[in-house]
Amino acid sequence: MRISAGSNRAEPEKPYSGRFVVCVAPSLHQRAAVEAKRRGLSLNRFIEQSVEDALSMARA
Repeated sequence: MRISAGSNRAEPEKPYSGRFVVCVAPSLHQRAAVEAKRRGLSLNRFIEQSVEDALSMARA
């Protein structure tokens, strides 16, 4: 990954697969799974939306 001069955006040198492994505390895993279920989402979709939301807020 390369960072452009004068930019905070990383430019990928190769395409990303769309998959990555994240290790979290068991209690966070449980809280996320419970919240995903409450919203009628898969855990994967809940995490995807959470990351999208966090990145949107970071850009603001």
